[in-house]
Amino acid sequence: MARIVPNIPPYSKSYPANGDGLPVRFSFTKSIKYYFAYIVSMSENNQRVIKSIVFAFDIVEIVRERDGVRLSELADVMEKSPSTLHQYLQTLLKTEFLVKVGQEYHLGYRFLDYGEYARQRNPLFEIASQKVERLADSTGERAQFVVPEHQQVVVLHTVVGDQAVKAGVRTGQRLPMHATAAGKAMLAHYSRSRVEEILEVRGLTEITEHTITDEAELFDVLEEVRRSGVAFNDQEDTSGLRAIGCAIRDSDGIPVGALSVSGPSHRLEQEEFEQEIIDRLKGTTNEIELRFQYD
Repeated sequence: MARIVPNIPPYSKSYPANGDGLPVRFSFTKSIKYYFAYIVSMSENNQRVIKSIVFAFDIVEIVRERDGVRLSELADVMEKSPSTLHQYLQTLLKTEFLVKVGQEYHLGYRFLDYGEYARQRNPLFEIASQKVERLADSTGERAQFVVPEHQQVVVLHTVVGDQAVKAGVRTGQRLPMHATAAGKAMLAHYSRSRVEEILEVRGLTEITEHTITDEAELFDVLEEVRRSGVAFNDQEDTSGLRAIGCAIRDSDGIPVGALSVSGPSHRLEQEEFEQEIIDRLKGTTNEIELRFQYD
């Protein structure tokens, strides 16, 4: 059975919708709960976790989610004394991972250096990023290249087409595999035991009312994805948005990434446009696979 993601107070304050009035893909509450579910699973599996390091990253996560915090605000959210938190904040400032602007702490650009290094390390990034730009240009919608890491999908590159809804997807964003088209496209080509391992660690977090939260239903969907070669996300991680995704596989058939195109449900549900996107995605992923295998 998939683990149910626990409620973990006091990190349960809501985060506002984005500038388009759409809910942020991961609310403050759900992103923290999802993150902590992984930490909890590590502890349950007897993997040693240094709590002080985890706590420091908790701070970093909250600073990012809240787009900067004051010491007093952080103390309220984490229910820790200001003196304790001040030591952590000073350490993060000293190591240049945070900066202080007035009375607020923000993430420093040092993270950008690490992130770009990690992204460039992926051998698919250069070719996939070029293809993503062409997909966004030809469809007018948002296109993205994602890869699997730590039982999640990570957005390595995203491009906004001229008709796209700016719905908060960003480079580096981590999302659950079961609630995204790209994630399901990759899950469909894993063995059943591998998918069960992922669900054991990550659970089936409900993000919207359309998110698949039943394990049997998910496996039925993955069987259809495996048959058709294409996966759908019908408002499962963001209300009002639909996405279509295809996996990129290596010579052994193992998923190494995925491409997806997303846009408003009313546009992507149009049969002719949907088929055009599917054809483009399948053709593009095939090109990338050939380049990846033979270059």
